[in-house]
Amino acid sequence: MVKKYMKRYPLKDVQNARDLGGVPTLDGKVTNWGKFIRTATLDDAKDWDINYLKEMGVTRVIDLRRKGEIEPNKKSIAKIKENFDYYNVSLAGDREFRQEDIDKIVNKEISVGSSYRNLIDNYKAVKEIMEIFADNDGISLFHCQEGKDRTGIISMILMGISNVARADIIADYEVSSAHLGYIERYELSMSTRYLYSHVHCSIIHNSQDMKSLCVYQWMRYEVHTHTHTPTHTQYYSAFKKLFIFVHVIYNNIDKYRGNYAK
Repeated sequence: MVKKYMKRYPLKDVQNARDLGGVPTLDGKVTNWGKFIRTATLDDAKDWDINYLKEMGVTRVIDLRRKGEIEPNKKSIAKIKENFDYYNVSLAGDREFRQEDIDKIVNKEISVGSSYRNLIDNYKAVKEIMEIFADNDGISLFHCQEGKDRTGIISMILMGISNVARADIIADYEVSSAHLGYIERYELSMSTRYLYSHVHCSIIHNSQDMKSLCVYQWMRYEVHTHTHTPTHTQYYSAFKKLFIFVHVIYNNIDKYRGNYAK
């Protein structure tokens, strides 16, 4: 039986499934339960998981992966498309994550946080994703491969436009490491900090990665304030300006906030 007010959903073959509800905002509201759910890939979802999501009220699924990451002939993908409004909007564009990109992160030539900037600056995708959210009266589920990096950035935008504090955004981001089992597999040796899989390099979540992206987002749209510590109003304003910059329909900004944070 599906229960309300669950932070993590007990899906059997879908990892890292959790609700974005129950988070206080800086203007005294709370994000609503049952509006946005973030997960890892649904590729292995069986009938039980699909029925659970339908009972919850999920109506739309946004797959943030590149087309090359998706197996089009997989039966579970067909089932997802049969049961939900399915959208594939790649937050990373069409560019594959190459070995040289992984090596730069491993060798600390670039940080994970800096690599996130290319994703949030994919304005076309951000606009499309946010318009899909705003036009849905049911629950929207969004995911990438593991539900942490690209999914975490969309979660950051959703929380940011709802005026959620940066600390709560970072805390939500860090939870993925526990749900995906990285913390249990983590060893103190730096040589094992980077855990390779057959898909890509999976990295233990570092709060500084999301913090640097939040600061980047604020500085990009509020740099004229000449201060390194944004006020609550300036912080929310930076996310609102992102929506305006990518030409999200202005009325949808208020509609989204009204539906998600009350």
